[in-house]
Amino acid sequence: MGNEASRRAGARASSSDDPPYATATQPIGESPRRILKTHSLSAAPKPTSAFLQRNSPKSSSLRHSIVTVHEGNAEEDTLRNDAAMIALHNVPQFFPIIRETVRNPVMREINTPTKLDVLAAHSLVTKYQTVLRENAEDIARNQQQLSQRVQDMDYAIGTLHQILQEKSRKLAKQTEQLSSISQIKALLNSSKMCLRKSEETLNRINGCLPPEHRMEKLSIHLDSVPSGEGSRILPRD
Repeated sequence: MGNEASRRAGARASSSDDPPYATATQPIGESPRRILKTHSLSAAPKPTSAFLQRNSPKSSSLRHSIVTVHEGNAEEDTLRNDAAMIALHNVPQFFPIIRETVRNPVMREINTPTKLDVLAAHSLVTKYQTVLRENAEDIARNQQQLSQRVQDMDYAIGTLHQILQEKSRKLAKQTEQLSSISQIKALLNSSKMCLRKSEETLNRINGCLPPEHRMEKLSIHLDSVPSGEGSRILPRD
């Protein structure tokens, strides 16, 4: 009897040192060793609130409790109640009028007269024709105005060209006159020099004559000659 009791006590003492075990109601994380550790940590001073909540028995029971959820038809409910799917179903189907624009050979042919509103199409085509005609008239009017302006500009440019040619001819004549004026000025300067030499010569000859045959001294004023008059030869006082 004593041996059996000692064996049971030894088995109980060694069971606390056994590795963690798992059952259907208690997972592997909740071994007696871990429970002792959690109790020792909960008895430590100033524990954190998150740690207490994580290691509390209530949270562990809630975390490891088995919850059964009924599987509903979520896909059908989502497709039926989805606003985007409802909006897509409300969009009318579009059929192209011109069959050659569709490259899908499998697409079925459609009956265009049954799908097309003739009055609305006629109104649309009429409005489009009116817009095209108005735009064509505006373009033709603008082209006519531009052509008229181009003709006016050509006439004005031709007139200015003629005026500039006449002015160039006048300038050529004036340059010729200016060149002749410079030549005349050179001749006048040489004439002035000759007159001054003649004045000096005549006064010298007059001084060589006897007093009874002498004449008054000649004075030729060439500094200020009035317009339209030649140089004056006046006796000097």
